[in-house]
Amino acid sequence: MFRRSQLLDAVLYRDDLPPVFMLMSEDEQLRAGNAFMRRLAQQMDPPNPALGQRQVIRLMDAGVSLSQHFDMDLASLLPTTNHVQAFPAGRQSLLRDEV
Repeated sequence: MFRRSQLLDAVLYRDDLPPVFMLMSEDEQLRAGNAFMRRLAQQMDPPNPALGQRQVIRLMDAGVSLSQHFDMDLASLLPTTNHVQAFPAGRQSLLRDEV
C-alpha cells in the first residue's frame, strides 16, 4: 500500500517538481503532508475545508495537474528545509571510478 507521502511526491512529479517527501523523516512527512493538504483544501473550498480536501483527493486520483487547476506553483506550499539531495554530486565521481 502506498503511503500518503509517496502519493504526494507523485503529485509533485506530475507537476514537474522534484519529490520532497521521500527526503523527510516520517514525522516530517506527516507534518508537511498535513500542512500541504490543509492549504490545498483551504484553496479548494474556503468555507468548507473538509469538503475541499475530498475534492483535492479526487483531483489527485484523477491525475489532474494541481498547479494548473489552482493556477499556482505547488512549490510555494512546500516546506523549505535543508534536506540531503536525492542524487548528490558525489555520484559522478563514483561512476568515473568504475570505468
